[in-house]
Amino acid sequence: MSPGVPRLNGMDSTVPNTCTRCGCKAPAFIMSFFNEDWICLDCEEDEKGAPGYGAARLRELEEVKRGNTRFAGVGLDRDDWKHLLAKQKERRDRCSNS
Repeated sequence: MSPGVPRLNGMDSTVPNTCTRCGCKAPAFIMSFFNEDWICLDCEEDEKGAPGYGAARLRELEEVKRGNTRFAGVGLDRDDWKHLLAKQKERRDRCSNS
């Protein structure tokens, strides 16, 4: 990280201009509850439907209550990946990279 780049909780606070998960450009991003991916709002909606989403959110909350604000997430299991890839395929033509 270069000098002068803002930091948040000791981490680089710069947000990408493309989604880590689907690669689409978007005006806004949020951090995934599963891992440290910066995801677009479409991918956030996809993530909410993943089988492990509820457990991932609960674990994140538990970690924050323990004071762990750097929790990397529970990760994506096979069923979660399968769900997310299917959703990305459904909306692939809506990607706003152009």
